Amino acid sequence: MDAPNTMQHAANAEPVPNRRFRKRRIALACSAAVLATFGLLALPSYLSSVLNRNESYAIASLKNISSAQAQMQASGVADGNRNDQGRYGFFSEMAGSLPIFGSPATRVDPALLSSRFGDVRKGRVVTGGYIFEIVLPSTDGGWIREHEIGSGRAIDEVKAEVLWICYAWPADYGWSGKCAFSMNQSGDVLSMSNKDGRYDGDRGPVPGAAGFVEPVQGAHVAVNVEDCLGDVWTVV
Repeated sequence: MDAPNTMQHAANAEPVPNRRFRKRRIALACSAAVLATFGLLALPSYLSSVLNRNESYAIASLKNISSAQAQMQASGVADGNRNDQGRYGFFSEMAGSLPIFGSPATRVDPALLSSRFGDVRKGRVVTGGYIFEIVLPSTDGGWIREHEIGSGRAIDEVKAEVLWICYAWPADYGWSGKCAFSMNQSGDVLSMSNKDGRYDGDRGPVPGAAGFVEPVQGAHVAVNVEDCLGDVWTVV
C-alpha cells in the first residue's frame, strides 16, 4: 500500500530543474532590489557631480568664447561698414561653419571656436548640458540673434564693434544644470542662481535685460545688484 502513495508523491513533486530556476529568480529579484536601493542612495551624489561638471564646462566655454570674440574683433575679418574696425561675431562665424554675415566670400580661417559651436540651431548651441546664445546690437536699438539675420533686422556694425553678450543656461533645469551665466565685452563671467528655474530649455534670458541694470544697449552690467528683471548676478 505504501508504493502507490510514494509514486503519487513523486508525481506531484516539483521537478528539480524548476526548483533550481525558481531559486535563481528569487536571488536575482533580491539582487535587483538591493541594486535599486543603492541606486536611489547614489542618485543625489551622481546628480550633484553632473551639475558641477556641466556648470564648470559652461564657465570654461564662456571664457573660450570671450577669447574668440577678442580675436574676431582684433582681426577685422568682419567689417561690414568698412571703417577698418572689426566687429564681434556669432557662433557660426567664429567656428567657420558659415561665411561672415554680409561677406559671403569670407570665412574665419582658422576657426576660433570648436566645431560643436558651429552647430547653431535657432541662434543657439546646445552642448555640455547647457544652451548658449550670442546676441549683438541691432540697428533697431535692440539685440539681434544669429538666426534673425536676413529677417529684416540687421547688425549695428558700429555698436557691434564694442558690444556683445553671450548667455548660457541649463538645457534641462535641475538635471543638466541649475545656474545661469552671462558674459560680455567686459570679460567677466557672471553667475545667477536661477533657483526658480526661470531659465530652462527654450526659456532663455531676455537679451540685454538679463544681467543689466537697464534694458538698453550699453547699459551697466548688474554686478552684485539686481538687474532690471530682479535677479542678482555675481562674478564667478
